[in-house]
Amino acid sequence: MKMFKTILLLLCISIMPSCSSDDSNNNQGDNNSFFTKIDGEDFDADFASGFVTTFNTTITISGSDGNGKEVTLIFPITATAGSTYTIQSLDFVASYNADENDVSMANSEGSITITSHDTDDKRVSGTFNFVTEPVMVGSSNGYTFTEGSFDVKYTEL
Repeated sequence: MKMFKTILLLLCISIMPSCSSDDSNNNQGDNNSFFTKIDGEDFDADFASGFVTTFNTTITISGSDGNGKEVTLIFPITATAGSTYTIQSLDFVASYNADENDVSMANSEGSITITSHDTDDKRVSGTFNFVTEPVMVGSSNGYTFTEGSFDVKYTEL
């Protein structure tokens, strides 16, 4: 199961659009927002974006500071307001890239709650929390994410 989640995460990260100052999916263009506390420190993303995976089964939401730090959330496209998904059910995958040598993934603790999902406008919002453990050999960093929230317009790839 852990290997499956790792492969899924790496696949999604590899197809994610990169963030730049002219990115049409940034916070300014779509009024996107993404916030969490990482080990108690505020992380208010400069860029927030979302997309539907190629197989049309999941939505991937990410928040980035533009300096290499990125939080990624993956959950079912069928998510409706009031739905809660847990890490244990494999319906919710979360990761954190602190830098290229420090990648961690949610372990057995965490959940995401969808507070709104407008499939016509392709906008989703929700709250989340999770704990990560290192993915890469030699990395010893794990992180705790609390008070997470997002409101993001997503696109279909």
